[in-house]
Amino acid sequence: MLLKKGNKQTLGNYQERIAINKRLGENKTDTLIDQVHRAMHLYAGANRSPLLAHISAVADSPESAFWRVVTSLLELLPAGCNDHKQATGLLSNRDSLIRESKQAELSKVIQGTLSFE
Repeated sequence: MLLKKGNKQTLGNYQERIAINKRLGENKTDTLIDQVHRAMHLYAGANRSPLLAHISAVADSPESAFWRVVTSLLELLPAGCNDHKQATGLLSNRDSLIRESKQAELSKVIQGTLSFE
């Protein structure tokens, strides 16, 4: 979470933390801030499928603690910084992300159960 720069420590943004650990926030057992930083990284990317899979795994309901962490970050981060923009985007699109992640998961299950005789 804290990154050392010279003799000072600063809070790492999601880009710095992902650069240090490429698998940050991928597991359900990872801390919520790690999962949120993973979602912010995926939200900034062009491929929506990994983001939807991540949301399905860690934030499948609007009442999830994941979304409370995103809300808290918005209160702490300076407006205009990249982390604030990504967190704002995630929270603004929360309902559609959850809905789309559930539809993607359902499609995956339906496709997995098809059988040809």
